Amino acid sequence: MATETPDNEKKQIEKVAEKDSNMNEAEKVLQRRFNRIFISFAICALVICFLPLIFTSFSNPWVSFGKSNEIGDTIGGTMGPFVALIAAFLTFFAFWEQYKANRIQREQFEKEQKSLADQIKTQTNDSSLVKFESTFYEMLKIHNENVKEFRIRAAKRRSEEAIYIEGRRCFHLMFRELRMIDNALEEAIHLAGSSLDSDIATNRNLKSDLVYRIFFFGIGEDSERQLTKNFSKEQIDLFNLVKPILKEICAEYNRKISIDKLGEYGGIEFNLSMVQNPRYKTKGKLKYYPFQGHVSRLGHTYRHLYQMVKFVVEQKETLLNLDAKLHYLRILRAQLSNHEQLLLYYNGLSIGYKWFTQEYFTTYRMIHNLPYPLADFGIQPLENRFIVAAIKKSKEMGKKFFEWDETRDKSAIDFIAIEV
Repeated sequence: MATETPDNEKKQIEKVAEKDSNMNEAEKVLQRRFNRIFISFAICALVICFLPLIFTSFSNPWVSFGKSNEIGDTIGGTMGPFVALIAAFLTFFAFWEQYKANRIQREQFEKEQKSLADQIKTQTNDSSLVKFESTFYEMLKIHNENVKEFRIRAAKRRSEEAIYIEGRRCFHLMFRELRMIDNALEEAIHLAGSSLDSDIATNRNLKSDLVYRIFFFGIGEDSERQLTKNFSKEQIDLFNLVKPILKEICAEYNRKISIDKLGEYGGIEFNLSMVQNPRYKTKGKLKYYPFQGHVSRLGHTYRHLYQMVKFVVEQKETLLNLDAKLHYLRILRAQLSNHEQLLLYYNGLSIGYKWFTQEYFTTYRMIHNLPYPLADFGIQPLENRFIVAAIKKSKEMGKKFFEWDETRDKSAIDFIAIEV
């Protein structure tokens, strides 16, 4: 159970004091009005009591009050209507004052009810926030545990014990594999030449989706049943083009492992420069057997991550406004390495398209720390229509969409300051 802070106790004391002050002020107003009415009534009653003495003590040339019955008849006939009017006025005034007193009490009651409702609302929000934070940090803990469980068997010499790549380091090497698949696809398209429809060869949406699906599901009999289940004819054509190259890479991996031909720092090096194109002269390096798929690692991890972002975003505005939601999502994003965000971006270009359509990448900035110069294949971030629109919107607000741009601008300013 959450305990009340001194600030909350102070606020409650102030509310009680304010309530007592309002009640005292209302009582004082009523008391002053009652005093005025009572004094006026007392004066009138006193004057009426002394009228017989006044009338009999002074002689009047027009009217004689010599006899007591005449005095009584005269006073009764003369003062009766006035007394009746005064009584009627006092009765009306009493009802009027009672009405105003009831109104003051009603207003005071309404204020108390509103204050109580606000207090209940505040306590409810505090309780809801505690529940939200408890769930959020528990989900954050689960995400980190999911990542810690990542484990890939690494390439090794026959004389060595089994080596495993674990945790966040896997994302860096998995991104390397994703890039290799894209290079292999571009090479396959180049080798196909005019035999491949130019609309397919230049369709980057199609290619980006295919590359990530191959990376995610892998190749092989079991993997390909999942991989090609929802493929279009164009994707099947592209897959049949790239599959031989990927199998060739796997065969080369096995051949080099069998002769212990590992690189200086471990891993198997490949050269995808089978065509005369500068783009494919970059060497690829793999530290584990490739193209087996990562469904068992990334599937539940990205599903949990998506549900976590959705959990924050769908909180009511009365509990969390946009700034508060971005604050919690920054805490979440701080747990993601650069390569985690790179793979997440490419996931969004394929099976995880809802990251874009739900604005989790744009409005909620889940790839703010993306080192976009590394995302130099497929549909690059600065070419993605969702991100282009978000960058434009951020620029209008005087902000940078990517942390990379903020860091680059700051470095430039620091450099200029040093030069000056």
